[in-house]
Amino acid sequence: MIRLNHLQKSGALMTYSNLNSLWLLLLCLLPANVVSADENKPVAEEDAALGRAVDFDKDVRPILQANCVACHNVTTNEGGVILESLDAMLKSKASSAVVTAGKPEESLLFTLSKRSVEPVMPPLPNDRQAKALSGKELGIVKQWITEGAKAGSGAAKVMNWQPINARLQGVYALDVDPSGRFIAAGRANRVTIYDLARQDAPAALVDPAIVSSATQGPTGAAHRDFVHAIAFHPAGTMVATTGYRNIKLWQRDVTPATAMPIPADVTAGTLSQDGSEVVLAVPGRGVVVLNATTGAERGVAGLDGQAVSAVAVVGGWILAAQADLKVAVLKAADLSVVHRTEPLPGAVTALSAELAGGRAAALLADGSIRLLATAADTGAITVAAEIRSDAGPITRISGGGPQLLTVAAGKVVQLWKSEDGTQAARFETPAEITAVDARPAAERAVFVFGGSAASLWSIKENKELAALTANLPAQRDQKNAEYRKAVLDSRVAVIKAQIDEADKEITAQKEAETKAKADVEKQTPVQAEAKKKFDEAAAKTAEAKKALEGKPDDAALKTAVTEAEKAEAAAKDVLTKADSDLNTAKKSVDFAVAAIARAEKRAAERRQQHEAATAEATAAGTTVEEKKTAAAVPASAAFVALTADGKFAVSADAAGLTRLWNAATGTAVDVLPATLAAPVTSLQATNGLALLKSADNRLTARSLFPQWTLARSIGSEDGGEAVFADRVLSLAFSPDGTLLAAGGGEASRTGELTLWNPADGTLVRQFPDAHSDTVYGLEFSADGRLLASASADKFVKVFDVAAGTFVRAFEGHTHHVMDVSWKSDRTTLVSAGADNAIKVWNVETGEQARTIS
Repeated sequence: MIRLNHLQKSGALMTYSNLNSLWLLLLCLLPANVVSADENKPVAEEDAALGRAVDFDKDVRPILQANCVACHNVTTNEGGVILESLDAMLKSKASSAVVTAGKPEESLLFTLSKRSVEPVMPPLPNDRQAKALSGKELGIVKQWITEGAKAGSGAAKVMNWQPINARLQGVYALDVDPSGRFIAAGRANRVTIYDLARQDAPAALVDPAIVSSATQGPTGAAHRDFVHAIAFHPAGTMVATTGYRNIKLWQRDVTPATAMPIPADVTAGTLSQDGSEVVLAVPGRGVVVLNATTGAERGVAGLDGQAVSAVAVVGGWILAAQADLKVAVLKAADLSVVHRTEPLPGAVTALSAELAGGRAAALLADGSIRLLATAADTGAITVAAEIRSDAGPITRISGGGPQLLTVAAGKVVQLWKSEDGTQAARFETPAEITAVDARPAAERAVFVFGGSAASLWSIKENKELAALTANLPAQRDQKNAEYRKAVLDSRVAVIKAQIDEADKEITAQKEAETKAKADVEKQTPVQAEAKKKFDEAAAKTAEAKKALEGKPDDAALKTAVTEAEKAEAAAKDVLTKADSDLNTAKKSVDFAVAAIARAEKRAAERRQQHEAATAEATAAGTTVEEKKTAAAVPASAAFVALTADGKFAVSADAAGLTRLWNAATGTAVDVLPATLAAPVTSLQATNGLALLKSADNRLTARSLFPQWTLARSIGSEDGGEAVFADRVLSLAFSPDGTLLAAGGGEASRTGELTLWNPADGTLVRQFPDAHSDTVYGLEFSADGRLLASASADKFVKVFDVAAGTFVRAFEGHTHHVMDVSWKSDRTTLVSAGADNAIKVWNVETGEQARTIS
């Protein structure tokens, strides 16, 4: 049953206790015009004849919207009645039942609209263009009430979007991820992610559902409407953005592309210069070229059945070292063989990447190297130089551009000039090298020592720049744990200060109690003496009056009575003052006792809070130590590579856990999870891709800079049931990332505040009537227990997250409050207003501590 406050009935039908309130109850006010009898004639309802149940949103709401809502809305709610929605009807403050489910004849919405009961609604004529309901409309309202006045299914709306003007490109929303690596900026309906680790390749968040059209604008947009809020998840792997009536959650796609199978007996492999293709040496097939991401085979060069031991890409040519000791040259475009060398002195075990001048180094089985020069126009190869190490047989080669790097005797590193094969530098490493990659043009090399420890070196200065052993996730976990410990410690300190204040208050009130008791002891005898004297004076007055009764004309007795009354009055004044002083002293005692009780109660509560907070902080300290221990464990690596431009180093362990490092400083940049089913056997890298070969004969290509993809949407931009009232204007993730707060509402009508689960997009909690106008700013307290909101209604408010209850309002701004922020110890809030004022608030009392303008 839907009722508004007090329903008064007489038998089966309603009676109305106050006719004047009825005139304000429904729809539009009657102007001061003359109303004809025909205009107030009762309407005969007709059968709704819908062939289905009446739907409030589809059938009833349009009738009310056309004839009622102009006077009965959130802003103008005549008679306390709001008819914008069924939910609003339930909250209306009129004095009688607007709707009684199942009983239209007892519902004012029906009886007054039928114009059979005064006051008829809507009144005619009126200045709101409202009309009396037709018989069909009245029949629909009656059937809806008869069927139980149920909520509607939500009328779907088709949104007719238009392209945003190209000149409207202001940044309305901006956020930085917790690690400081990514910046997300919203321009109009587009969102750009800037990766500060790369600084050269901004990425766009693109909703694939937004297709290019004349009405929607070009592709590449994140939303159809302006992006008003952006928030990064505390883990940094998710970002939330808002548009019109929706939130979109975007995830970094760290999952590698599907691993592509390769023949089990592959003997060698390399990447094309742009990283788009993989060149494999496959016994029985020769050279096979595959797409690096899809595994699609582009072509095969049989090489007359010759087994191939090594391959390399040099310019537009593919070099293949054959079992007959010759090196075949294939045109990369069509895999045709254009040249074969004379047999080399020994079998080729490895070929280097392209060196300057179209050269490549061939490592022979005897540990010597031949520099092979490839003609750019014909592909013909000549041996340009021979390289031998004075440290012994060369076991590993790497490099490109102007220099070749070699490893001999496990630790001896030598650099050779590509042009003539002469030695440019020589140094020794502290441990045996088990893997190497070098980019001499970038003056960098990476080594793996002892099969587990990666190291970044400057091959210009011949020294280690950094050990690539930082465990980035563990370090971030430690940092987060230390921050949480600091927050909890600050909270402990705040509560301890509150306990000290409460103890001081107890001491002060006990002193006041002692003083008041002393005053009572002092005033008691004074009051008793005053009482005694008053009683004596009263007795004398009575005695004088009695004597006068016997001799009423006796002047002396009259005088005696007068004097006695004066004395009694004076004594009474003294007694009155003594009584007052004594009562004041006693009240002071009572006040002090009550104040002591209150202060002791507060102190006891604070001590309980302090005990709980201390326990929590202690546990957090234990967690910090555990995280420190984990962070101290060095990251291991079995394989290393440098990107083609030498800006980043890549390392991988046997499980496939891939780490990205800044090659200039050795700083850890990213960690991509292990997803391989078998151990890694090799690693190569281009500028944006790592290619891992695993023991199950699969190649896995994974992006070193994962793209951001749309994970889910909350609410729809294209009509359907509305999850949000209007634009979502503010966002905030809880510190633990389990909740996403969203703020918005309809301007000048409602302030909407909701909590969502970002993992699945489900609604966790609504805060009804959080504000009376749109919510512009949100922030969780550092411990996640409280949520602060800033609104256009000029208020800052705080809510309890777990209980979903209102805690306190902060009033003082004279214009919209645009944003709000917490101090980490939860004692202070700072708000920014459109009144050009920054206000600092005491959270405990709600008072302003300071205004900056």
